[in-house]
Amino acid sequence: TDPVRPCSKQAKKRSDIGGKSIYFILVDRFARSDGNNTACLPRTPWGGDSNAFCNGTLRGIAEHLDYIQGMGFEGLWITPIVGQYDHNDTTLGEGCEPWPDSQSKCTSHGYWAYQWYEIDRHFGTKDDFKHLAAELHKRDMFLMYDFVTNHVGPVHSAADLSGIYPFNKTEYFSQLKIQELADGDFDEYAKKNGNWPPT
Repeated sequence: TDPVRPCSKQAKKRSDIGGKSIYFILVDRFARSDGNNTACLPRTPWGGDSNAFCNGTLRGIAEHLDYIQGMGFEGLWITPIVGQYDHNDTTLGEGCEPWPDSQSKCTSHGYWAYQWYEIDRHFGTKDDFKHLAAELHKRDMFLMYDFVTNHVGPVHSAADLSGIYPFNKTEYFSQLKIQELADGDFDEYAKKNGNWPPT
C-alpha cells in the first residue's frame, strides 16, 4: 500500500468555490474510454434495475472536459472511486452479488468502499485520476471528490470485514442498538433480515 503523501498543490478553500457552478458525475455512467461500447447489463435476474457496471472511467471523463466546460461549468464533482466490494459472478456481471437481503447488489455507484487506498479497477488507475485532475487544472477548473467514510460495502458478518482496508475490525464500527443484543454479537447484528435495525 502506498503511503499517504501530502498534495503538491494547495487545496482550494471553501470560499474559493462558493458560487461556482459544479457538474456532478456518477463516474460509471458518464463516459467510457478506449472505444469501449459494451452494453450495461439489463435488469437484474432477481428483479429491479441493474446497478451493474456500465464501464464509465476517469479517462472517459477527461476526454469530455471541453464539453463540460463548454456548458459553463467551473468544477467537477465525482462519485467515489476507491476500491469497491467486488464479487465476480459472471452471470450477474462483475461487482454484483444478490445477497440474501435482496438489497446488497452491485457497486457501480462507488459508495461501497472496501479499499480506501486503491482506485477501483473499473474506474481506472491512480495515474488516470492524476490525469483527470491535471486536465481540469489546465482549464482552470476544480475537482470535488466525494469521499465517504461513514459506511462501507455490504457487511453481513465479522468475516466480511477481512477484505476491508483499513477498517477491518469490528471495533471500528459503531453499531446502532448493538448493545441490546446478547454480548453485542456483531454477526447477529450484521445478519440482514426483514427487521433492520434490530429492535
